[in-house]
Amino acid sequence: MEKINAVNKTEEGDSEFDNLVDHSKTLAGELGMSLLELAKEKKKSRESDFESTQEHIEAYKKKIEQLRNDIDELKKNIISRILDYKKITELRKELSRDESFVANEEETQQWRIKMIKYYDDIISQEDKLGQLMDEAYKDNANFDAKKKTEFLEDENNRSVETLAKKHQVFFVHDIIDADWKPSANNHAINTRNLDFDDQLNIVLGLDPTLPVSTLSPNSKNRTFGNGAWGVLLGGGRIVGGEDSDAATTATSLTSRWIKQSSRSIEAIDDAIKRPRVGGKINGSSYNELVMERPEVAGVYFKWSSNLQKLENGVDVFLQKKDQRNHGRGDAWWDHLGGVMKTGAPLFVIEADNNVRMVYDINLKNRSFKVTPKYDPENMANMPGVYKQHTDHSFKKAAMSKVFDKVANIIPKEKRKAFEQSDDRGNNDLYVNVH
Repeated sequence: MEKINAVNKTEEGDSEFDNLVDHSKTLAGELGMSLLELAKEKKKSRESDFESTQEHIEAYKKKIEQLRNDIDELKKNIISRILDYKKITELRKELSRDESFVANEEETQQWRIKMIKYYDDIISQEDKLGQLMDEAYKDNANFDAKKKTEFLEDENNRSVETLAKKHQVFFVHDIIDADWKPSANNHAINTRNLDFDDQLNIVLGLDPTLPVSTLSPNSKNRTFGNGAWGVLLGGGRIVGGEDSDAATTATSLTSRWIKQSSRSIEAIDDAIKRPRVGGKINGSSYNELVMERPEVAGVYFKWSSNLQKLENGVDVFLQKKDQRNHGRGDAWWDHLGGVMKTGAPLFVIEADNNVRMVYDINLKNRSFKVTPKYDPENMANMPGVYKQHTDHSFKKAAMSKVFDKVANIIPKEKRKAFEQSDDRGNNDLYVNVH
């Protein structure tokens, strides 16, 4: 090993060494090892090869010396030269082969010595880097812990569960199916080409980033569309918001632009509390927030104050005049039946923004019952039976119904997984929980 230790330290700017480091980093990553572990393993392997090869070289050198002696012995007198000419020739050929072998092996040994030194240098550098990282970690441990705590606290303060409980509000997204529905604020897809079912299936199957509003129970709040249908959200992450129309714009399925000044926790809280527009209870306009990764609690329809009063467990029968005058006719009940097929729970939002779950729906007799009023925080704690619409199979079924219209905005990974599935459009997945 003396020959190995005699090699000088690698000079800075040695391109061969730099290339070895780059290759070793790539290989270490592929093998799931650290660069230090790989360098130690490679150095050990090279040293083992060096030692075993050196033993062979020494053995060949002894053999070469013996061949030379044998040849010299045969060449001592002219008679031997003549009689043993053939043998001398063969010995010379063997000597030449062995000398060539030793020369090649010694050249390879020099390469091994250099590699061993290179790996030594890598080990030394990684050891020093490790020491520096340990020192930096110790110096910054408290700082890192503080930053991690701040990050987790920020994320918690953006969660729908936390905000619903903190402010006692429902998070809703209107589904607008009218000629006036906006499309200029969606650069990802032309929403004018999407009907109600399309929009609902996108929300249920693709988890798009949504514009949402909040409603406080017993308030004058309204929503953007002030229409009849939408989804109640039980989970998600709020990016930002304003206490009025925030002019947000969809740039892709999962991203929506909102100005930077509206993204802080303070801005989100103000958007919900609405201090500049009459307050959380008396404010009669709508606010707008951006929600990522929405978790649908259910689908809602709105109920006006001049319709039958809703009471817990009491059958609601719509009179023909109500059906005719308040848009609750054949088309409305067909709409209701279509929503039921998605497996999502159904809710009703009363004129004062109280929310009840709808059950015992009878499409033939056109009646239903309602539960007691829900607390906003209950939306995040729905029993499992009311969450079947969030299962993979149900989400895939919703996606299948709108796939051809939105394939261009579906992320490549999700689209590929869907195209390879064998249950596309399988209506057997639908289960009515109502």
